[in-house]
Amino acid sequence: MTELLDLSNVQPGFSDPVLDAQACFRKTLDALSRPGTVQALDIASAPAPLNLASAGLALTLMDFDTPIYLSESLNTDALKSWLRFHCSAPITTVPREASFAFLQEGDDWPALDEFHPGDAKYPDTSTSLIIQLSALTGGPEVTFEGPGIETSVGVSPMGIPASFWTERTENVADFQLGVDCYLTAENQVIGLPRTTRTTHI
Repeated sequence: MTELLDLSNVQPGFSDPVLDAQACFRKTLDALSRPGTVQALDIASAPAPLNLASAGLALTLMDFDTPIYLSESLNTDALKSWLRFHCSAPITTVPREASFAFLQEGDDWPALDEFHPGDAKYPDTSTSLIIQLSALTGGPEVTFEGPGIETSVGVSPMGIPASFWTERTENVADFQLGVDCYLTAENQVIGLPRTTRTTHI
């Protein structure tokens, strides 16, 4: 039986679907190609409990062919209706099946090895994580090094457990494989591609 969606309270997406999506896509590419730099996404509203940046990423990157995993506090009927309406994206409860996973600070996250790492022939099939945080500054400093970074850059996102950085080092140890990450707070995003090396201080 086809599941019926309650669209009575679904919020709008981009004000201008074409121009806003293009602008958001360029900034998303900048975030991944220049790891550690903060990009501000121009989006007017987001469906709770998504923040503005996470909503912008969803509208820009997700479609009917990108299953989405939602951590516990994000797994609401209202958000699932919004994602299905605006992105046509299916929802999965199995981390490894997800093309994208939204993880909320404070939730119990799956271990990174539960997500799809891609494979040698198709590394782009790995899961991308969108990690919602209270702020992208003010937390313990982490040093980023690698492609797109001249020497190194320090970032200090709040709300990421120290164990995440250890897991991530193991997750991206095989060249080309591993998850890409976007760290988001309010309308801001920092890209953390699998090619970036991190040192947790």
